[in-house]
Amino acid sequence: MRNFTLTELIKPEVLQQIQDAFSDYTGMAAITTNADGVPVTQGSNFLNFCTNVIRGTVPGMRCCKKCDKDGALETMRTGTPAVYRCHAGLVDFSAPIMVNGRMIGCFVGGQVITEELDEELCLKKAAEYNIDPEEYMTEAMKAVRMSREQVEKSAKFLCDIAKALSSMALQSFAEIEKSRSLEIAARSQSDYIISVITDILSISGEYLRTAKKALKSQDPQQMKEALEFLANQGSGSSGMIRDSITYLKTVGKQFRMSEEEYYPRSALKSVIENIQKRLTPNGISVSMEISENMPEMLLGDAGGICQLIDKLVTFSAEHGGRKIYITVNSSKHSYAEVIHITLTTDRLSISDKEIEMINSVISSSDDFSASSSSHELGLSVSRSLIRTMSGDFKLTKADDGAVCVINLPQLEIKGGAS
Repeated sequence: MRNFTLTELIKPEVLQQIQDAFSDYTGMAAITTNADGVPVTQGSNFLNFCTNVIRGTVPGMRCCKKCDKDGALETMRTGTPAVYRCHAGLVDFSAPIMVNGRMIGCFVGGQVITEELDEELCLKKAAEYNIDPEEYMTEAMKAVRMSREQVEKSAKFLCDIAKALSSMALQSFAEIEKSRSLEIAARSQSDYIISVITDILSISGEYLRTAKKALKSQDPQQMKEALEFLANQGSGSSGMIRDSITYLKTVGKQFRMSEEEYYPRSALKSVIENIQKRLTPNGISVSMEISENMPEMLLGDAGGICQLIDKLVTFSAEHGGRKIYITVNSSKHSYAEVIHITLTTDRLSISDKEIEMINSVISSSDDFSASSSSHELGLSVSRSLIRTMSGDFKLTKADDGAVCVINLPQLEIKGGAS
């Protein structure tokens, strides 16, 4: 999440108008600074003493910035307006402008006196800042005198304005983030669609070359091998297209679970056979064990479960897995029959940080944007499937490999045909 500056969230001219209005109403000087105390507006009703005499020196300007920032931090710490004597001897007050718990600026008022100036302090500061002592005292005495009660009332008013500015900044922040999210999503969709089309065109070209070569040879064995190749590769293309549809439906908020009665053993055996046909030629072993306690018939999203298993096996294979073992069992939980899917892979070439990121992304309730890689989309699709089926997911390291556990609630249908 980007940290925006004050003037990125509220235009300087808006800050200037609010600041001028406060100054005119209270009769006090005012200025708005960034989080480091550096002014982002022109001072309103500033004394010559502050504008030219003090801030006209390098050490004086440095101390003014520190005072403004420290006063706002004190207000933020105590929750009450901080009225303080500034480094140069005048009375000031400031309040923080906040966004998401972070101070992005300060709204500062004051440059008044509530009692006689401390002449000893003024002479000391004049020497420290290399300012003529007589000029220092003459200009400082031009500050407006106010009662402590008037100052505290104005300080409370300034804090209320700072809170209003904080709300304005937060609203701007939310709008910018929303706009940025939409821009990323749009770019992501475009990149993903181009990636999918490129992959499908590449596969299609390979189909044509293989088919033409087999037909030209008129060799029955070569034609058989070509058909097997096309069938295996075809399941990959189908998976890519299914992913595309799932992604686009999710982005369009139209993705829903497809509930139907199904035979879990038959559905699971079918998906594992398709996976084996696709991955075995690449030297990847995939096996599945289905527990004896699996109900004969369930009500749920069989297609979603099969798609989920396919995506997770594919992800494991693409990240180094060569022996992938899946166990599926079930247990009663209240009215639901919870399907427990455990996928173990011998190798997984991703870091602990990446595993933490995957767990976070799949468990997140935020909207996702697809990666520009169609392969990485498998994780986003898996996340949508798990979320839609009210399931949970956990990926952990195990030696050189990893263990992925998924729990998906379904409903048992009793009395179905055998």
